[in-house]
Amino acid sequence: MIKIENPNIENIAQVYFDNVKERIKGRCDFLIQVLDVLNNELNFNALARHSLHGSTKKTLSNQFLLPAFKLNNQTQYANVIINNIYPSMAANHNSFRDILTYLNNDNHLRELILCSPDNALQTENDFILNSSLPNPLSDELKGFLNNIIDYALFDDYAYDIATKLNVNTCPYCNRNYINTVINKKGKHIIRPTFDHFFPQKRHPFLALSFYNLIPSCYYCNSSLKSATPTSIDTHIHPYFEGFDSDTSFHIKINSCKPAKSDPENYSLKLNDNMNQSSPKDRYRKIFGGTRILPDPTQGNINLFKLEDIYQSHLDIVGELVVKCDKLNTWYAGSLLTIFELLGTNKSEFYQYYFGNYFDEGDFNRRPMAKLSKDIVSQVLPKFIK
Repeated sequence: MIKIENPNIENIAQVYFDNVKERIKGRCDFLIQVLDVLNNELNFNALARHSLHGSTKKTLSNQFLLPAFKLNNQTQYANVIINNIYPSMAANHNSFRDILTYLNNDNHLRELILCSPDNALQTENDFILNSSLPNPLSDELKGFLNNIIDYALFDDYAYDIATKLNVNTCPYCNRNYINTVINKKGKHIIRPTFDHFFPQKRHPFLALSFYNLIPSCYYCNSSLKSATPTSIDTHIHPYFEGFDSDTSFHIKINSCKPAKSDPENYSLKLNDNMNQSSPKDRYRKIFGGTRILPDPTQGNINLFKLEDIYQSHLDIVGELVVKCDKLNTWYAGSLLTIFELLGTNKSEFYQYYFGNYFDEGDFNRRPMAKLSKDIVSQVLPKFIK
């Protein structure tokens, strides 16, 4: 719904890449040594001497070993022999080395971690093709890959990235705060969840790709989207675009309860504001399908159940209608002439009076910002213009 915008986004992504690159390469280097030990090309003592953290080395080694031979401590690397590993791991030996060789290259990692959403799937496919890997990947290869491009590594950078991005509301719904809070002692308190736009289970190579990780609320990430397949052709990607003015919340009057603020008076609909000059795929990505042939598997409105969920906020709609009514069209028009005398402007007055942000670039700072602006635009259009 709301585009993620930050003037320093490329620098934030680059710093993240520089950090996570070394972690991935460290794992690749160790696993190459494991394969060399299994091929009797290296003495097992080299594994104990490797600089990678001991528990990580144990985890990486144990993925090969049969239950009876798994490592319990750093003194058991003699167990790493070909006779002690799973047959399926032995069968994929060459594919493992291809993966490691490819990922141990800075340029290849940069392509993978910093790929743009519009070429992410092609980057992944190129990797599979260049490594001569089967497509689709086997469970063994996916498991092996998940231990290298390990999403758990992202935890060490999530707070820093979320802080720098400074996106305070979920870009998928603009309903919930996703503030990042670190106390004065530097303790991490809360942060957004990060959704994999291209689901991790289907696209393990993109598990740590910067632009594939969308700061979002728990409901949108886990309850609604989860592992649902999405693409930039069928859904809005928040690093690329938002709804903007192509769709807007529109009030429908359902009842005439005495109190104008009564939520039972209203329901909400998301209007199609697109015209002939709008890009052809915009409707599909926002609403799903076409006007003639809707597709409920496409469009962010369908995926995140936006029309349904926003019906739970009709109390806010009622309050906005009452405020607009008090600022009737004539009075709202007269206000514009005295803003300068008051030492304020339309944006500041709007924020004070309606309790939200006027400029679309600020919609990610407070929940319901788009809803508020759309309702005020409908009920009090002369003030917005």
